[in-house]
Amino acid sequence: MRQCGECEVCCEIAEVKEDDFFKPAFQKCPHQCGGCAIYGKLQRPGICNAYQCSWLRGFGIEEDRPDKNSIMVSINRIDNFDFVTVIETEKNSAMTSGKDMIVDIVTKINLPAIIFDCESSPPKTGDRLVIHKNIEHRCGGMMGDFIEKLNDEITMYKLVKTENN
Repeated sequence: MRQCGECEVCCEIAEVKEDDFFKPAFQKCPHQCGGCAIYGKLQRPGICNAYQCSWLRGFGIEEDRPDKNSIMVSINRIDNFDFVTVIETEKNSAMTSGKDMIVDIVTKINLPAIIFDCESSPPKTGDRLVIHKNIEHRCGGMMGDFIEKLNDEITMYKLVKTENN
């Protein structure tokens, strides 16, 4: 069974809103100090106790842990649709150190992956959509311009903004 170990990526990347605790996205958690200072304690937010990144759930290989491959991958529900969400912690890591993790999860499950552009300064890459050829027919309204093939079955497109995304 995998364990977070030294990885604390979700403690910095994720936004946490629960009861009387709020931590904005992309800010270090005030309880983060070489591990979670409130891990296993009642005051730890329930969302933190429940969250498991896709690596922790068994996707990818050992080197795909978020602090090693510079992406945080999760399966999330957005506007009543399930997606794989990918957040880069370093510029272009989805196409370099994190590419194999994205290919692994998209190959194993029938969900599109959205790579969110979190860069605050140009040049921005824009949000991208990664899909397996088996679900292209379900993603037509989201597929923008072709960017590149990741392998024979998986392709990346620009994400078209719609009412639902």
